[in-house]
Amino acid sequence: RGDVVEEEGQQQQAAEEHQQQRQAGGHKTRSEERALACLAARNSAMAETPAATPEAAAKSTIKKGSLVRVNRSAYANSLEAQASDTMAPDYIFEGPAEVLVIKGDYAQLRFRRPVPDVWLRADQLESF
Repeated sequence: RGDVVEEEGQQQQAAEEHQQQRQAGGHKTRSEERALACLAARNSAMAETPAATPEAAAKSTIKKGSLVRVNRSAYANSLEAQASDTMAPDYIFEGPAEVLVIKGDYAQLRFRRPVPDVWLRADQLESF
């Protein structure tokens, strides 16, 4: 009988600790953990990019209606490349694509092919 009471006490203590972690925000679902990991990867990648790079200069010249192509080296290890097919199609690097919309750091591109429009970060683009 004493072992059962001791075991119940341990279970109760574990349940209380779990509840405290949950209330403190320590308990996260898998989707929350994945979202936080993606944000952390994006923030670290953005922190590594110095402001005086050619990509930053290209960003200021890219406007709605501009013809662009994707910079292979900037796209290679990006979050967008990791979220897409492992082999990007050659036409995105050959260009031209027209910039349809710019929202924040991203630009919507339309290629002169029967393919869907895509959103990419503006620092991954270069003028055609």
